[in-house]
Amino acid sequence: MSYLLPHLRTGWAVDQAILNEEDRVVVIRFGHDYDPVCMQMDEALSKIVEKVKNFAVIYLVDITEVPDFNTMRARAARRPCARRRRREAPPQAGTSSTTRARS
Repeated sequence: MSYLLPHLRTGWAVDQAILNEEDRVVVIRFGHDYDPVCMQMDEALSKIVEKVKNFAVIYLVDITEVPDFNTMRARAARRPCARRRRREAPPQAGTSSTTRARS
């Protein structure tokens, strides 16, 4: 099912996908298209891509083709497919003095 999802073919493309997406969550599956575990994940991701398209974008990265991130991931305890979470500070709605009503 990996043919249904867009692939990022270079480290630069991965960086740009993350940096240029301001409104949606970037989901990246690092792994191999031929690995059975990744194939299952690709199938699951391809089933939800339409449902999440307004708030998430999904990409695939072959770690043989794009080895740039292998050392960063430290091979995630040798799992064939890895999931990563990039956390950002949550918005602080209504806590700033500029958002309070002034009398």
